Amino acid sequence: MTFTTRRRVLGALAIAGSTAFAGCLDSATPSSEAEEGGNGTETGTETAPETENPPETAGPLYERWLPAREHPGRGGYRFLQFDHAAFRAVEESLPEDVTDPAAEHEGIAELGIDPTALESTLSFGGSLVLSGSFDPSSVTAAVEPRAESVDDRDLYTTYDGVTTGPFEDGTVAVGPETVVVQADNHRSLLGENAAETVPVKTLLGTATGDRGDRLLETNGDAKALLEATHDEPPTTGGSSILYCELFDERPNSNSDSDAPTAATGVVMAWTFADERTHLRFGFVFENDEDVDLEASTAAAENSLDLEGYDDVETARIGRTAMISGTMATDEFDVFGSSKTTSASPQAGVSIEVDGGTNEVTVTLVATNRLDALRISVDGDEKREIEDPTVGESYTVEGESGGTLTVIGAYDGDEAVITSREI
Repeated sequence: MTFTTRRRVLGALAIAGSTAFAGCLDSATPSSEAEEGGNGTETGTETAPETENPPETAGPLYERWLPAREHPGRGGYRFLQFDHAAFRAVEESLPEDVTDPAAEHEGIAELGIDPTALESTLSFGGSLVLSGSFDPSSVTAAVEPRAESVDDRDLYTTYDGVTTGPFEDGTVAVGPETVVVQADNHRSLLGENAAETVPVKTLLGTATGDRGDRLLETNGDAKALLEATHDEPPTTGGSSILYCELFDERPNSNSDSDAPTAATGVVMAWTFADERTHLRFGFVFENDEDVDLEASTAAAENSLDLEGYDDVETARIGRTAMISGTMATDEFDVFGSSKTTSASPQAGVSIEVDGGTNEVTVTLVATNRLDALRISVDGDEKREIEDPTVGESYTVEGESGGTLTVIGAYDGDEAVITSREI
């Protein structure tokens, strides 16, 4: 169960844009099982029944690109989608500290993509799908000289071993108005526990119709969540920011979770429309009789500052409980409300462990709000860094089997940035 706290999920929303092209939250090398398809993401790629290629879709990226969830229970299945065109449309109305997460990042330019031509991005399974009106030939010119090998297929040309800008030994697939990026040391942008690591080949097969097992065609929970999220205007046209997670196990009373105990998935979505921003926050339940509106509302209040929203309502839509509300776009804050008096520290770090010496190197790859970092192993503080700077690395001594914890501080408030076993 990975949906835990406001800091856990909304922290990912806040810094996903900056870490998306520079690294990931708690980066780690995928296990050999994942690389070989042992986690199920590659299994079935060659044996899936042949299907007639479906027509191209102009819908949201998740409809076309997300493959089926093959092995529930081996990590939560989650994705994050940004509509960059929507950000640009309301840019002058947004608060000064709320910006398009891809607008100024150097990784976009390194790929030969004009940020103003980027329409939407999908982060899932360690990969990024970038879609827009940019020229694929400019991406090819930037990537091909830095690739170790090239696989030229019908719609997409895949470059392996690409090292450029923030990427090392990555894979880049270039197609019509779409680029897919995955680095070998890149698991997930969305939390310390990696979701399924999905090879680029699998994503391409899903998008082109070579695999007949897209998520929304095979998973009733995902379909119910996303249909309920977009069941009425203005969200019919898609969300400006969309986070969705299918739980790897049900929450229980002893778990560190905000979700109702009978919930099987969650969705959080914001849509910019005219001068208002619309919130949709919902949980899906296995059966109609399990739908708990009261617990869902309490979870939403615990994860967001609903007092910052107007017209808040909770409604049952099939087997989902959906909380909705609106706020003025010039007051929009991805953390729930610009009126919040206390802001949690937010940062992105990568973690490297030397198996021979058990030394752990923590590298700060992104910050949103951060005054200091504390690094501890099994509760024993190893380093305290004042005024940490993006790009700096801090090495501490660890112990095999120990737990590394990185804590951020901002304006007197502290939050766990990441915690993992060494």
